[in-house]
Amino acid sequence: MQIKSIHCKRVDVEEAQAGQAFCFCIKAIDKKEVIKRNFFRKGMILIDKDANPQPIFDFEAEVVILHNATTIKENY
Repeated sequence: MQIKSIHCKRVDVEEAQAGQAFCFCIKAIDKKEVIKRNFFRKGMILIDKDANPQPIFDFEAEVVILHNATTIKENY
């Protein structure tokens, strides 16, 4: 596969930096290689093949809500 272009917030950019969110427009180099839309999903990431990512399902966070018109309570 070949990256045709890189987009950040719908703006073309020249390069992507680690830790930022980008979209890649990819194209098959070989005509025999088939790239289907269902090969990719939102939230997929591009990482080093030697990286060993660990999935996290639960985390704790401190959230500060600046403005909300509704009542906020635990487990909101």
